[in-house]
Amino acid sequence: MPYHLPPLRREARVATTPVVAFEWFTTRIGTWWPRVLTAFGGSLGFVEGQLEEHSADEVHVWGEVITWNAPHSLRMAWRQPAHDEEQRTNVDVMFVPDGPSGAIVRIVQSGWNRIPDPASSSRLYGGDRGWREVLTAYTTAVAGGLAIQRPDM
Repeated sequence: MPYHLPPLRREARVATTPVVAFEWFTTRIGTWWPRVLTAFGGSLGFVEGQLEEHSADEVHVWGEVITWNAPHSLRMAWRQPAHDEEQRTNVDVMFVPDGPSGAIVRIVQSGWNRIPDPASSSRLYGGDRGWREVLTAYTTAVAGGLAIQRPDM
């Protein structure tokens, strides 16, 4: 019987509504996603149902959007550009209300058995240089962006 790794779960709180949190995660992803966590040093963006990395004259697909349920959730078939087309995991991003002016952004990555060396990939995404670093960059950008938009805070 094949070994199946459990889903990887990471979350962070932002001091804004799920609507704004979703907008920052999706339409502004190219402004906050750490360049060191891209495959080719490019910037990410959602374009026509795909999460793409644009670098120099090339476009590399990171994910195919399966479900776009703004402002509640986003589901992607996630593929590192170095992997074959069928070697994808699932990435679910949920935006859950947390009080009147907060949201929990929850990322769940699953389907590790479909990629090469699933244990190493799970450790990579679960470590400090994976979803933790992504969420730290995201929460920092959201906090900074909201402070700029609302200087009275």
